[in-house]
Amino acid sequence: MVLKDQNVDETKASGATKRERAKVLMTWTFEFFSFSFAISRISSPFGTKKVDLNMITVDSTCYRLLSAFDPSNRDRVLPEFLAVLQNLANRYIRSSLSFSMFRDLSLFSSRHSFFPKGFSYMNVTLTYSALRRKIEGEIVQCGKTVFIGKSSEIKLEYEFLSKNYPDIKFFMSDQTVQSYPIGMSFHNALRSSVVKSFKTLNEAGILTHIEKLELSKKNINRTAAIITESTNDFNPTNIATLRGAWPTVFILAGSLIIVTIPIFIIESRRRFGQLIRNTCGMLSFRNYRKSKRVVARTVIDIAIAVCEMGK
Repeated sequence: MVLKDQNVDETKASGATKRERAKVLMTWTFEFFSFSFAISRISSPFGTKKVDLNMITVDSTCYRLLSAFDPSNRDRVLPEFLAVLQNLANRYIRSSLSFSMFRDLSLFSSRHSFFPKGFSYMNVTLTYSALRRKIEGEIVQCGKTVFIGKSSEIKLEYEFLSKNYPDIKFFMSDQTVQSYPIGMSFHNALRSSVVKSFKTLNEAGILTHIEKLELSKKNINRTAAIITESTNDFNPTNIATLRGAWPTVFILAGSLIIVTIPIFIIESRRRFGQLIRNTCGMLSFRNYRKSKRVVARTVIDIAIAVCEMGK
């Protein structure tokens, strides 16, 4: 509402419109300062005084704006993106009214969740690696989770997630929330040789090369936090084998035999018929000769017997 009405001429607005805008601005101002005060209490160590998160006002329909924690700071620190918004809010409080800051400060709200689920500052055993795995798990499992970080770290995280979760499509935006230079500043250095050495290293590209090496070390020995079903059940099969060759040979041979037998019978039926007729004729002739020999032998035997009796 504040962004929408920033260029509206108040002199031409009606009384009801002015009252509505004033109410919206008052509500936003109260929420803004309340959230800024709560984050300021969390971001600084308080010794024995313990302050934890208040997640009551978090809206589940909003996107979860997660970012990494700085492992080099052992104090009670904020996620990187929330720390950037907190610094921007402090600049807005100290400076005069600037509507150009509202576009990014619209994300600085207690309705968004900047911490992973189950996070608590009271948990003293929570490590940086455990936090990173929690954030990774929410990015993989929840479709309304956004990971925000520096451009170089975002690219590194995108490559890791795409490699370890090939079944999930990740998107990397080219839009930026805050752009600011990063470098080293020397105060009261005068003609110190240290400044000249750093300048030489920077111009030679050595510092940039070292930064890239430090980034690449973040994913060394890092494993996926979530084992998805498709990734767990996927077992690559070596298809360059002859394991299925023998069944194929038997199938082809059987099909060829089944097709060839009817064709062979049809083409050779005349020869088979002639062969059968010849076989039947030969069997009939053999039976005829055998019966004739039996008759002749009988006649001869009888004649001999008669002759012997006549003697």
